[in-house]
Amino acid sequence: MLSGFINLNKPSGITSNKALGILKHAFRKIGIKEKIGHFGTLDPLATGVLPVALGRATRLFDYSLDKIKIYEADFILGADSPSLDTDTEVVFSDFVMPSKQEITAALKSQEGEIFQRPPVFSAKSVGGVRAYKLARQGEEVNLPPKKVVVYEVRVLRIENNCVTAEIECGGGTYIRAIGRDFAEKLGTTAVMSRLVRKKSGMFDIENALPLAEIENNPEILLERIVPLEKYVSVYPECHISDGEKQKLLNGVHVKTEQKFNGIRALYCENELLGLSELNENGGLVVRTWLL
Repeated sequence: MLSGFINLNKPSGITSNKALGILKHAFRKIGIKEKIGHFGTLDPLATGVLPVALGRATRLFDYSLDKIKIYEADFILGADSPSLDTDTEVVFSDFVMPSKQEITAALKSQEGEIFQRPPVFSAKSVGGVRAYKLARQGEEVNLPPKKVVVYEVRVLRIENNCVTAEIECGGGTYIRAIGRDFAEKLGTTAVMSRLVRKKSGMFDIENALPLAEIENNPEILLERIVPLEKYVSVYPECHISDGEKQKLLNGVHVKTEQKFNGIRALYCENELLGLSELNENGGLVVRTWLL
């Protein structure tokens, strides 16, 4: 089975699932039928890094949730829309343009561990129905605030009433909501008119593969698959013998003299077995098999 990752550069105007469908079709053209899935949805408006897992790599989704992401976004002050971006009707209002110092202070107020109210036009589930579907039907949607982490917000430029910012954050952060909330600090509203995900964990925009290039040349996928070993290289390694490997495969607990905390990439000789940790009794436990 072929496993690994594709660092996909998603274009604007399509959903992440649509991009995934195009990629799956390209894989099938070259005879690859393994399961694929993306790690972290991008809105249709957004472009940039969309990590896609192939084969056994799809088992690592839960380990992707805490990866640091970097975005570049344009916010139009004095504008408002139901979706907080330009995908729904935008209404403009008069306002006094704040100074750069005021804008910077308002953006900086979004840094740290914050409780963020998700946009009503989001994929959050409300009674089993996606919030955006209810919002499009004109129904009132109340989503509870969620704790997210914003590491840093940097003002890149201000042109007329458009503020461009770079945002470094953890998973689950809504960039549109940052626009809404920093604009409220300034006594106005804002919509997001552009969003680029520049980095997601180990994947960055400079090495992202454009979807159009894949459609024109599916064979390029074979050259650009990021192996599992590289993805898990952020974790320290733990090495075991072949005998210990067989015990684990048979469901037998392995007592080890190795002492460590947290997740380790588990190897037997040069073979990646999976991700492991120690249980409360000091026994080796495989949390995710990658064989």
